[in-house]
Amino acid sequence: MEALHPSSRVASRYWWQSRSGASWSSVLEAFRAGGLVISSLVLLRLVLGLDRSDERQKVGEGRFVGSGVLHRLFSPASKFYMKQNRNPKNSSSTSLKLTLGLEAASVKFHSKLNECTAMALNGLGLQQAASGDNDGKAFELFCQASEHDYAPAQFNVGLCYERGRGVGRDLKQAAGWYAKAAALGHAKAQFNLGVLCYEGVEGIDRDVTKAVTLLEQSAKQGLEQAQLYLGLCYSNSKHMPQDLERSAKLLKAAAQRENPVAQFNLGVCYEHGHGIRKDETEAAMLYSLAAKRGHSTAQYNLGVFYEKGQGGLTVDMKAASYWYEMAARSGCEKARERLTSVTEVSSTTEIKTEVLGNECLTRYDSMSMPLMMAIVH
Repeated sequence: MEALHPSSRVASRYWWQSRSGASWSSVLEAFRAGGLVISSLVLLRLVLGLDRSDERQKVGEGRFVGSGVLHRLFSPASKFYMKQNRNPKNSSSTSLKLTLGLEAASVKFHSKLNECTAMALNGLGLQQAASGDNDGKAFELFCQASEHDYAPAQFNVGLCYERGRGVGRDLKQAAGWYAKAAALGHAKAQFNLGVLCYEGVEGIDRDVTKAVTLLEQSAKQGLEQAQLYLGLCYSNSKHMPQDLERSAKLLKAAAQRENPVAQFNLGVCYEHGHGIRKDETEAAMLYSLAAKRGHSTAQYNLGVFYEKGQGGLTVDMKAASYWYEMAARSGCEKARERLTSVTEVSSTTEIKTEVLGNECLTRYDSMSMPLMMAIVH
């Protein structure tokens, strides 16, 4: 299996940009300026009893046609409702229903308005971060968005603290913000916090149980970095019991997302029967996929398979030399050794594939350029 580095971090770049390229400041102003107007229309609709579901109950399905405000004011539903309001017998129940309806609508409206405002503020922060020289302003905007309990912004504040962008580096603060976002179900925050707890670095106590819980939550949401990281932990970690079957399952999930490190490690599982049935043909296929994506150890292993005729491959010294050369260019010493002697190898010479790679995982860093996205919804 590919070894975990003691100073591993969560990997990848995953940021979001506005599809239309529109200014987030314009979007934010639109939300703020339009909020009162929209709120007034919503309340007016409720005051006049023009809730669509209410109309369907009183007037019958299909009687409501059109969606304009003027049409609603003079629709049969509104006339019926106002007629009911003039009846003293119905005034008490109508008043209570109207009050409850107004309160529910107000809560729902303000919740949506806060969410939209947070999205706009976070978007502005992303724009500032993209410029490369406005990290302080980006951090300020992320903090403002976080006041609305917006998980993506809380995640970004954590990243700022971890990377020292716009604020002094502070892993404890980063962990605190990751925890807030993780509690709201943010997969990348769960991942980053899980790795910090697993590693126990820079004043953060190691808590393997908490780490595994967070990493499992993230992996279940489909984050391939979590699937890969946890899969490697179950395979060869000194901090938790080995579980090769769980490891193979997680690596398979990440490999299906075309992650070359996961493809290589899953190939190792198939070649040696670690937690999964032994299948050298499947191993050869996975090594090939990872090799084509530039994984040097997979390139070396694929060269060995071609040289020995493993995994259903026919002996092909030319193909073996090609993959040894590709691996050697990436710094694989064993590939360089095989490349110089591949034509002199006798049929009795034992050649072994590599199990341990030389890559390490890094923590999920969305603040790196090029700017993509740390947020989704």
